[in-house]
Parts: sequence; C-alpha cells; structure tokens
Amino acid sequence: MGIAWEDDRNGGDKDIYAQQLTDLGAPFWTVNGVQVASTPNASAPTIVRAGSNVVIAWQDERNGPANIDIFAQSLGGSGVPQWTANGITVSGAAGNQVSPVATSVGTAVIVAWEDMRNGPADVFAQGIAATGVVQWTPNGVPISTAGNRQGRISAVLAPYSPTGAILVWEDDRNGATNTDIYAAKISATGVLPVLLQSLTIE
Repeated sequence: MGIAWEDDRNGGDKDIYAQQLTDLGAPFWTVNGVQVASTPNASAPTIVRAGSNVVIAWQDERNGPANIDIFAQSLGGSGVPQWTANGITVSGAAGNQVSPVATSVGTAVIVAWEDMRNGPADVFAQGIAATGVVQWTPNGVPISTAGNRQGRISAVLAPYSPTGAILVWEDDRNGATNTDIYAAKISATGVLPVLLQSLTIE
C-alpha cells in the first residue's frame, strides 16, 4: 500500500513525501519516506497505483501563490522517482488549480482537479502515460464548465470499462444553496461520451 503526505521536516514550506507499506504495515522504502517534491507550499497529495509504480499528484505554488498548479510524479518499486525532479506539470493554466484526485487506467493515470482559469471552479482532467507524458490537451480538458462552482471531486475507475474513469463532483449550477451531485464518464483518450438524446424516424 502506498501513502503520501505533506511534510514540513525541512522547515518553511511543506514538501511531499511518500512511503510504501508491506502487507504487515512495515515501511518498505527509506525510513520516514522518500521525498517526492520540494517546492513552495506543496499540498493536497493524492496517490494511486499504476502498474508496478505509484503515481502521486499534488498542488503547489512554484509559479506563485495566485497561480497554484497541479504536478505529478511516479515512484518505482524501490521508491525512486521516475519522472522529472519535483514532478511533471499536469496543469499550469492561469489562475489556481487545486484539490487533485487520481485514478489509474492500466499503467496510465487520469488526474482531475478544481480549476479556476475561468473564474469559479470548474472540473478539468488530464491523462498521463507511464512515461510521464501528458496525453490530452495541454493543461487538461474541461469536464464541467457549468455556471457557478464545481468541486469536491471524486474519481473512480469505471467498473464496466477499464478504458476510462467516472468523475463525481458537487455542483452549484442551480445555485449555491441548491448544491447537487453530478457525474461524467471520461475515456482514456480524454473524450466525454456522446449520448443520443432523441431519435426521429420518418
């Protein structure tokens, strides 16, 4: 089992650390964890297994406190980072991107987050290959850009289709005092399904 956390052992801003535990709960990697990111105000880590590796996604302020972005790193079986030091950029869009969640699709990973590039938070997502290369539109594809805020996202592998994920979120499109729950299935290629709304036979 892999775990990731915010850690201020080095003083100042928090860093991201991770640890792999055996079935008996014993640390498998370096005692007290391996450093995943040493960047300004790294926080909100999420971790998911992807093949034989684990992938951690998080938010940090390396581009400024008014431009929080999403980053990710893959750790191999021995806890060695596989991608660029301090992670690859998942989304570096304008404004803040926060609260990432992740799910794996084989050895690839889908990361979703709350995105403020257009004002109130929307839901965006990005696919990442095992090599650390983002697969979809740079800075992610929009999942929901409805009016008002969308947030508190959950992501799960679609049980009936191993090629995509289901994203679920709170949605204020009908007013801040009328929060609803919405969901969307996204394919491994970053495409939302096209649903047949009506059919007329003449």
